[in-house]
Amino acid sequence: MEAPTKLLKIKKESDKGKKYSLEIKALNEYLNVHIISESTIPCLAYEKKISLSDIKNNRYLSICNNIQELFIILEPQLNLIDQLKLIEKEKALDLIIPLPNPLIKEVIFSIPQLEKDLGMEIKDLYKIINHQQELINKLTERVSLLEKKEKEREEKKAEKMEKKYSIYNNSKIIENDKEKDLAIRKWIDPDKKDFKFKLLFRMSRDGNQSSQYHNLCDGKENLLTIIQTDNNNRFGGFASKSWGVVGNIIDKTFMFSLNNMKKFERLNNEKARFDGSNYGPIFGNGWDIYLNSTMTSGREQCNSASVFFNKYELTTNGTFNVKEIEVFQIE
Repeated sequence: MEAPTKLLKIKKESDKGKKYSLEIKALNEYLNVHIISESTIPCLAYEKKISLSDIKNNRYLSICNNIQELFIILEPQLNLIDQLKLIEKEKALDLIIPLPNPLIKEVIFSIPQLEKDLGMEIKDLYKIINHQQELINKLTERVSLLEKKEKEREEKKAEKMEKKYSIYNNSKIIENDKEKDLAIRKWIDPDKKDFKFKLLFRMSRDGNQSSQYHNLCDGKENLLTIIQTDNNNRFGGFASKSWGVVGNIIDKTFMFSLNNMKKFERLNNEKARFDGSNYGPIFGNGWDIYLNSTMTSGREQCNSASVFFNKYELTTNGTFNVKEIEVFQIE
């Protein structure tokens, strides 16, 4: 079989809305136009060999001396899909190609329908399948690329949000410790993903007076308190309701040890948070943990009125000296 020197494949709908696949080959002596219907079963095929004699009456195309020149002129015109026309006729298709000439605006080739045997129809159907598969592969690659870009965009967005609102990135006590950051998030709400931690109070920044602590933190909900001792023991507590009312019972309150990576839930319905204006943070009705007025020292207590501990849990040996305190409001 003679190999084509040029090949063009295009898709086009007919005047009746049916989809066709066109294949134009430039051979030595003629252009072979082969058209297959894609929207009819059985598959219809149309074919015509266009030689130089078929264009001799067209003043614009008759200047072509060979098939190669004819293909060079027709190829860009065939790619003008919006202007290209396929007109359905009985047992034929009229292929109307626009021409870049104000006087001779188009050329019409009548492409007759082939009387096909079963083998020919199978061959044409495979051509359609192969072409569609190529399209599917390209679309799949495009989808994969877009999904990858979307994933990268979401990861960058999440990383930016995490950097801005994470504890580990904004806390001096657990600086760069993602494990403890993740543990605190799970202790507060294992199903929530978009935590925002707003720093309200830091002792090294705002001073060690309990009055300043109360000034910045009282009346605010969802507060996380982290305490660091001089021997790097780190612990604290979380309270969901607003602080600042003496004897207030907090609905959702717990304590935790970051050294032991342990959460302490309430053991009873006693007041889980005691607000004293002359003290720093106090957790538990029995003052399980409290800080003095200068918040430089504190005590861990375990007694019959304790809310979170039935034994000493924070490895403080009862008393401790404070190195740093941080309070975050969680949104």
